[in-house]
Amino acid sequence: MKEKMEPILHIILGTLRYQEQMEKSYYALAAFCDNMGEEILPFLDPLMGRLLTALQNSSRNLQETCMSTIGSVATAAEQAFVPYAERVLELMKNFMVLTNDEDLCSRARATDIGSTLAAFEIEAIRTWWHVREGEGMYEDEFAKANKVVGMVGMTT
Repeated sequence: MKEKMEPILHIILGTLRYQEQMEKSYYALAAFCDNMGEEILPFLDPLMGRLLTALQNSSRNLQETCMSTIGSVATAAEQAFVPYAERVLELMKNFMVLTNDEDLCSRARATDIGSTLAAFEIEAIRTWWHVREGEGMYEDEFAKANKVVGMVGMTT
């Protein structure tokens, strides 16, 4: 599947060089990424590099389109997106605090991305902190005796 997707992805990314085609290209990229699933993983770094740059240096319409694309990439990449989450959330804060009526779409898209990233965190908590018998994450004897694991930290 990767062999079929890679040329298409390169074509879409190539069109991003042309200012007049950027918005449509990002829409195409969002639609394409929606259907990639884990096939997106080898392209994650270059995609996010372009998207984060465009998000910071573009018109509001293009920023909104980039946010949609980032949401599509995050959904496709799932837990593999976590290393980008902190940076993306920092950028989304800038949109979440906008108060003008014309910024409603930007606020909504930023909030949507925040919700997606929160869902990844919830899934990670379920995976690592909840102990279930027979899942193989923990030895059976430990899983029978414990239902939740955690860490206790201390600050000085």
